Amino acid sequence: MLSVIISSCPPDQAQRIADALLEQRVAACVSALSGVTSTYRWQGQLQRDPETLLIIKTPTDQVSACMAALQAVHPYSVPEMVVLAADRVSEAYLQWAIAETRDQQPQLLDCPSAPTAPVAPANRESGARHAGRS
Repeated sequence: MLSVIISSCPPDQAQRIADALLEQRVAACVSALSGVTSTYRWQGQLQRDPETLLIIKTPTDQVSACMAALQAVHPYSVPEMVVLAADRVSEAYLQWAIAETRDQQPQLLDCPSAPTAPVAPANRESGARHAGRS
């Protein structure tokens, strides 16, 4: 099964955090939504800060490792980490996510809509994960 971890961070830290989670293979995909304003109470004071919302997709068996890695690279002492279980996920996406969080290279040939050739880094956004989308 797949889980989604929701977190927020300073806008200038989002890419660094996403890259770290992907490099450690504890997340398959991190989507960053900029332009979020978080309002919260911290140490008795009302705070309002611009943040980037991170939507981290990872197989359920990687949630603990992903949360530990997120805690280690996050600049906040108490980072937001809300885990949501995805009760329905396309089989192709789930298999891709599992493959991306393992040490070996993913076997994309098992996914009917995946390309059979490697995707060039410049075209990564339209690569295997997005294959078949129109």
